[in-house]
Amino acid sequence: MGVCGQLTPADEISPFSNSRSSQMYQNFVKLNNSDTYVDGRVTTLADSSLTSLLKADSAVITVLDYSPPHGAMAFADSSTVVALTQNTWAKLTGPSGPVYTVIDADDLTISGDTITITTPGDYMMWIGLSFEGGPSDVYHVVIYKNGVITAFEMHRKTSNNDTGNMGMPAYLNNLSAGDDISVYIRNTGDNDDATLVSSQIIIYMLHPR
Repeated sequence: MGVCGQLTPADEISPFSNSRSSQMYQNFVKLNNSDTYVDGRVTTLADSSLTSLLKADSAVITVLDYSPPHGAMAFADSSTVVALTQNTWAKLTGPSGPVYTVIDADDLTISGDTITITTPGDYMMWIGLSFEGGPSDVYHVVIYKNGVITAFEMHRKTSNNDTGNMGMPAYLNNLSAGDDISVYIRNTGDNDDATLVSSQIIIYMLHPR
């Protein structure tokens, strides 16, 4: 093994084990000279190494220097108003430009408060939103994909211009390169606008397609 625990070709990742029928199985994954290394880190596995990992009872995924596509955007201490007409969806964005600040965008793009997928796969997304509304308002927030509403929606009532908060996870399966993901809001109570206070959106790929 390389210096300070770094991996070199022909190193063995060991041991890891799995108890099956009260018998202990010891499994070793031997790396291949065809694997790709950068500064002693495995970045790409050869077919033989990948097959060895898949056949093992357990796998130490942390040996791979792999970062899945991911992104985050947020804003705080905002007073951005989203103009609403009752029962009509409006995008969560500013009247003259983006309201979200891009925190990170790795192997995907974030522009104009829209996330655009680069690598096809299944993704997890989390949304947190704080906003102000009027009395007896009922606000709904939903995820849009390519301009079409999805099944992921949340809602809450507001009263006396209080600050409400909503949050939800979403499993976005089988996204394709070029898919646009954005968040929309509507008021089913009346025409009162929504005043955005703060929000956080995080997305990352679970596995490729």
